[in-house]
Amino acid sequence: MCSASLAPNHTQNLCHRQMSVVAILQQFDGTIAPAISYHALNTASRSFWKAFLHGLAWVLFAVSALTFLAGGKLISESAKMDRILAEMLGLIIAAAIGAVGYALKNFGDELGSDQDSASQ
Repeated sequence: MCSASLAPNHTQNLCHRQMSVVAILQQFDGTIAPAISYHALNTASRSFWKAFLHGLAWVLFAVSALTFLAGGKLISESAKMDRILAEMLGLIIAAAIGAVGYALKNFGDELGSDQDSASQ
């Protein structure tokens, strides 16, 4: 994998850097879904993660609703910002939080569907 044409010390340092980068990339895949392996989870941990993700999704939905209702006023008063811009920012924040909640809910449903199909 490493080139021997370089100086010996430089080659060792280069090889060490390449291996450490490869090891880091193997540890951190860069996505959330593989962090919870479907095959490594037993029934109890799947139901725990499903309940946890659904609960977190509902909390995010509640925060999104509060942001939608009162976010613009709070932003405009605290940041001394124009009310129209603050309302738009509040809507954007509410939509983003709602989207994250929706994604968590769907991911929890996928964990639960694996559990349901395994029990049948």
